[in-house]
Amino acid sequence: MLKMVELSVQSDSVQTRTTARSVVTSYVANYSLKKKLGKLVDMYAGQLTYEVVSGRVAAAESLKVLMATVGKERVEQHAEFLFFSL
Repeated sequence: MLKMVELSVQSDSVQTRTTARSVVTSYVANYSLKKKLGKLVDMYAGQLTYEVVSGRVAAAESLKVLMATVGKERVEQHAEFLFFSL
């Protein structure tokens, strides 16, 4: 899954980034993640400083989709970290 997160941000192809983000989102939606959710959020938040603009935008879009998928209750646990990452 970590490779898919990297691809969703660092790939040169828009289609690859979108597909990888879709796979990560499906994974999060279909499996009960406890500690792994925090790791995914941390990884995407860390990519907000990626050197390529398209990668930063992809990381922000991925966080947005991820938050919408998991719901408010599960995101609140990571809200402080996300706030400081921005």
